Amino acid sequence: MKAKRKNNIIYLVLSLFAIAVSLNIYLSNYLESQLSKLLAKQEIKFTGDVSTNVLFGNIFVENIEARKDSLLVKAHRLEVKGVSYVSFLFNDVVKVSEISVFKPIISGVILDKEANNTSKNNSTNQLPIINIENIEIINGALSVKNNNGSPFKIDDFSLSLTNVRYKDRLISVIPFLYEDISFTLNKLEYQQSTTQMFALDKIIYSNNFLSIHNLEIIPLKVKEEYIYHVPYEKDLLSLCIKEISIPNFIIQTAPKLSFKATNTQINYADFEVFLDASVLNHPKHKKKDLYSKSLRELPIQINFDTIQIKNSKILYKEKLSSKDKAGELSFHNINAAIYNLSNTGNKETEIAVTSDFMNSTPFKVNWNFNVNNPLDEFFIKGNLATINAQKINSFIEPKLKVRVDGRINSLSFNLYGNNTYSQGDFAIDYENIKVKVLKNNKGVRKVLSWLVNLVLKNSSKSEMKEVKIQKLERDQSRSFWNFLWKNIEKGLKETMI
Repeated sequence: MKAKRKNNIIYLVLSLFAIAVSLNIYLSNYLESQLSKLLAKQEIKFTGDVSTNVLFGNIFVENIEARKDSLLVKAHRLEVKGVSYVSFLFNDVVKVSEISVFKPIISGVILDKEANNTSKNNSTNQLPIINIENIEIINGALSVKNNNGSPFKIDDFSLSLTNVRYKDRLISVIPFLYEDISFTLNKLEYQQSTTQMFALDKIIYSNNFLSIHNLEIIPLKVKEEYIYHVPYEKDLLSLCIKEISIPNFIIQTAPKLSFKATNTQINYADFEVFLDASVLNHPKHKKKDLYSKSLRELPIQINFDTIQIKNSKILYKEKLSSKDKAGELSFHNINAAIYNLSNTGNKETEIAVTSDFMNSTPFKVNWNFNVNNPLDEFFIKGNLATINAQKINSFIEPKLKVRVDGRINSLSFNLYGNNTYSQGDFAIDYENIKVKVLKNNKGVRKVLSWLVNLVLKNSSKSEMKEVKIQKLERDQSRSFWNFLWKNIEKGLKETMI
């Protein structure tokens, strides 16, 4: 009796196993057929094997290829684990434990927004609701171009997302939501124009900690030639930042893409700006917004509590004539703190900067503005300590054709401004200032120099000479820094002449 019962149990187990295997084979073939149809419907194809396992809910696809608009994605392997087939077959909802994509390569052309919207509106292929516990992209690469043919490359990237939820017509900057994200990027390059390229060595983002290494803006043309490759007078930029670290960096995608951080550290930024104004005209028709408006109109939301910039440098060069060398201004040992850099609230942005002007004398600036103020009002004040006037000759000789001797003991300004005008206070203490007016061949115009020094007040007589800067109209085709310089220039003229 016991032997018979034992045989019945073995028979039952074998029967159930045979039924399970048969059911697995049948459902696997059915699901592979349905999967192939679904992939074809979404313009996805594969040249390798497709294998499924109903018992464990696993799907493996080799050598998969997908096309979306003008972009092509090829992947070495796609693994989908823990699929709930019942939910997919009867409720049109895909529930998945894990999706892994190995060695995807993205190539093609990134269409502009209008083209992408047209493509989306014309598409009738809608995906079902999708819930995925974890998505991994491993050792991917990207090589695409925009409509202008400018390349964008990433040599290697990996990405992980948890609790991903996709639903058609989701109100978000991207068509899905997620709980957590981490990624690494290696060797990113983007050609912004014919004269500039953006590059970085590495980005790491994990557990809300973001670090960026060796971020650069690289000139693609030499200073002597770049101006012949741009449509109008334009700066040539060179930037190198060794490291940016943000320990509490939050990325949100709904209802709008936003970035939030409490403390951002920028270590050693070397920034050079070169302007060749000897060939092309300045574009008077091209309006330059103040920083508050530019931040206010960003397509993303930002909220940075504190940004600290340490041990940095700025060098500005301006060439006005093909016969003269470029004038130079420099700021070394820059340390700055930026508070409340945000376009989401109504807090005032505060910027405090200390530096060594011309690598010689302390220069301090405090600057306040409210990003969401529609008048773009700002307050800026600064103070320059003692400096020999000869230190600024490298800038004013090619710019103004004059050479200055003497000493500035102190210079300060306190200005209010907005998008249309500025006004404020200017003060300077100086002594033994003498001016030589130069000829084009670097000789001195003696008579003109004598006349200039005759009307020039060569000393403030050991006291701060103060003047009011009345309404100064802003040239809205010029930058904020040009606006600031015009105020200082006006203050110098009214105190010294």
